[in-house]
Amino acid sequence: MIFKLAFAIFLVAFLMIGTEIYKSDVDYGVERDIYNYTESTIKLPLSNISSMYPMEKTKGIINMGRLSKIIESGINFLLISTEQVTKMGIEYGYQNPEINWKIIFKYLIYILILIIALMLLKPIGYLIVFLVMIVIMIIEERKKRKKLNNE
Repeated sequence: MIFKLAFAIFLVAFLMIGTEIYKSDVDYGVERDIYNYTESTIKLPLSNISSMYPMEKTKGIINMGRLSKIIESGINFLLISTEQVTKMGIEYGYQNPEINWKIIFKYLIYILILIIALMLLKPIGYLIVFLVMIVIMIIEERKKRKKLNNE
């Protein structure tokens, strides 16, 4: 749930960047091909960790070369996905500057704060019960001491 919300916040942030680029272009009278702009400026380097681990041809041990290829593929997937979502958000925000993305971003932040607060309710409830139990224990201990002192 929180991952989806974080993804939405990042996407709206990229949409806001595209809108701000459009507004600055209008202010300065610049005409820009946003597709060429995003293709030329946003490039994330791919991972190359598998070159450090050659493929082992021995039997019975974990092949670090294959494992590093799997990890490298996962990292490259995340990098390429991030790059393309960034480009998509900036391009869409540039093409639709009339949408006020700041209001959407503000509400997404409020939703995130609400989700975090709801996730903290259970631990806070446990903390309150724990504190009540400590107070009860202290009161009972004082009653015992008073009883011993009176006898």
